[in-house]
Amino acid sequence: MAIPRRLATELRPSRVVGAASHRIHLPARPDHLWLIVCAAFFALLMGALCAIGLGIVALGLVIVSAAGIYAFTQPERSAIYLLVTLPFLVAPLRVGDFSLFIGMPLALLIGISLLMRSRSSDTWRSPHLYFGFFLVLLVPMVIATIASDDPLRGASRVLYVIIFATFAGGLATAITSGRLPGRRVVGAFVTGAGLAAIALVTQSLAQFVVGEGRVIDLLRDVQPWFKGSASGGRNWIAPDVDLLRAIFPFMSPVFAGQYMALGLIGAAWLLFDHERTLSPVQKNLRVIAVLLITAALLLTFSRQSWVGAFAGVLVLLLRGRRASVLMAAIPFVLIIAVAPAPGGTGSFYEYIADAPGSKSGEDRIFLWGQALDISAGNRLFGVGPGQYADLGDPDRPFYAHNMYLDQLVELGVAGGVLFLAYGLTLLAAAWRRRATLALSLLTAYMFANIFDDSFYNPRTGLALATTIALIAYQPRVARGPPPPEPESPPVPAPKRRDRVLVGA
Repeated sequence: MAIPRRLATELRPSRVVGAASHRIHLPARPDHLWLIVCAAFFALLMGALCAIGLGIVALGLVIVSAAGIYAFTQPERSAIYLLVTLPFLVAPLRVGDFSLFIGMPLALLIGISLLMRSRSSDTWRSPHLYFGFFLVLLVPMVIATIASDDPLRGASRVLYVIIFATFAGGLATAITSGRLPGRRVVGAFVTGAGLAAIALVTQSLAQFVVGEGRVIDLLRDVQPWFKGSASGGRNWIAPDVDLLRAIFPFMSPVFAGQYMALGLIGAAWLLFDHERTLSPVQKNLRVIAVLLITAALLLTFSRQSWVGAFAGVLVLLLRGRRASVLMAAIPFVLIIAVAPAPGGTGSFYEYIADAPGSKSGEDRIFLWGQALDISAGNRLFGVGPGQYADLGDPDRPFYAHNMYLDQLVELGVAGGVLFLAYGLTLLAAAWRRRATLALSLLTAYMFANIFDDSFYNPRTGLALATTIALIAYQPRVARGPPPPEPESPPVPAPKRRDRVLVGA
C-alpha cells in the first residue's frame, strides 16, 4: 500500500534557500511502514471512541492532530493564525490545578518548527537574547521546584516557561532570517486583540440588555473552557462602580486589561507607521481598531492596565518623535478622563484617582509588605513556582499583586533579582536596537505588573513572548523616491588644430 505522492510531499522536511519561498525537498520514500501503522492505529482509536459514545472526544483528537500537523508543516502561517485566535482558544483539559490551554502545545510545535526551518535558511541569524530571558530563569525555577512542597505544580510552571521561550525564539529567529515579516506578526496580534475587544464590549453592554445576573451565569458556564477553572467570579464586579467588568474570553479583568493594553499599543503603532502608504480604507480600519480596543480597555476597569497602556503609548509617541500626535491626543485623553464611568456617578479619572484609598489599593499595600516578610523567611530557594497561594486561605486568591514580589517569594532572592535584571536587560536591548514597538510593549507590561501578576497566564505569556520576539524586528526607514543622479559636466571637445601647409 502506497501513500499518495502529494501527502508524502507535504510531510517530508523542506529546506529554504534565502528568504524566498522556493523549497528543495529532501528525498522521501512514499511507502513508510511506520506512517501506515500510525494511521491505522489512529483510525482504530477514533472508531473505538465513537463506538463507546465518545464521539466528541474523537472529534477533538482529530482536530488537535490536524492542527499539530499543520503547525509543524506550515509554521509561518500557523504562527499568524495562533496570534489571531489566541484570545479565543480554550482549555478543555484539567488535571488537579493544571489546565491544558490548547494554545500552549500549538505554540511549542510552531516554535520548534520555526527554529528548524529558519536554521536551514542561508540567512540564519541566532537572536540569543530572546532565549535568555526565559531560559536563564529555568535555573532558579528548577531548584525552587525541587525544594518545594508541590514539585508537580512547579514543574507545570517550568513547562510554561519552556514553551514561552521556544515560541519567542522561533518567532525572533523567523523574523531575523527573513521567513516571517515582523509587520505581519504585529498585524496578526492586533487583529486578535480587535476581535477580543468586540467580544469584551459586547459582553459589557449585554448586562444592560439581558441583565447582569444572566451574563454572570453565562460566564460561569463557559469559564471552565476558557480559563480552565470552575471557581471564580469574585473579581468580576467593579465594586466602586457596581458594574460587571468586561472579561470574556479572558475570564479575568487583569488578563483582559493587560491584553487590551498591549493590543492598543500595537494598533497605535500600525496607525502611525509610515513605512508604506495606506489606503483610506486601511487607515479607517486602524482608527476603528484603536477606538474599539480603547473602549474595551476602559470597560475592563483594570486600573493597572490603564497605567501600563498610558506608559506604553507615551513611550511609543516620544520615542517615535511624534510630539504633534501626542499634543493632538491630549484632548482625547481629557475627554475620556472626565467622561462618567458606567455604573457610577464619578468619572474615569475619579475611579483611578481613588485607587490608593480604595479597599483594592489598601489590600495591595498590605500584600506588598506581607510578601517582603514571607521572602525574608524563604530567602534561599523560595516556596516554589506557582505556590504562593498555598501560603494563604485557599478560598481566597492570595498573591502579592506584584509580579516582581511574586517571583521574589516563589524563587527566592536570587531568582527574584534575576527576573527583574533580565526584564531591565530586555528594555535596554529594545532601546539599543531602536525597536520602538517592543520597547513600548515591554514598558506597558512591566508597569502594569507592578500592581498585578500575569506572568504565568498562557494568553498574556504568549503575548509577552511575541513582544520579546519583536525586539528582533527593525522596520525599514521610509524613504522617498531616490534623488535624480547629478548630470555629469559636458566633456569639452578636443581642440582642433589646423594643419599649416608649408609652401602653400
